Amino acid sequence: MVRLILKKRGHQIETADTGASGIEACKKMRPDILFLDMTLPDMTGVEVAEVLKNECQDLPVIVGLTGHLPSDIAEELAGSAVSFWVQKPMGFNELSITLHDAVERVRAEYEI
Repeated sequence: MVRLILKKRGHQIETADTGASGIEACKKMRPDILFLDMTLPDMTGVEVAEVLKNECQDLPVIVGLTGHLPSDIAEELAGSAVSFWVQKPMGFNELSITLHDAVERVRAEYEI
């Protein structure tokens, strides 16, 4: 759903099925915003975010996607490289608001 909504809004989309392939794709593409599932087959989203934080100078704004309740993951996300999170399933409005906030963060960081 995230991919379809973002593509319809004109954003360039690249997907990966595992944390490891996502890390490699992120290093090559250098996205401004990364939507990252918190549950991947080979590692957690927080682990992916930490690898990117340690290995990428210009870390993208990371939006975590999770099916858990906020209280269940709050401790795990606290202090991680995940800037925002969205609970799945999400609606168009929630995704749009989060994307807007992420874009504003990117603009502020690059002073656009």
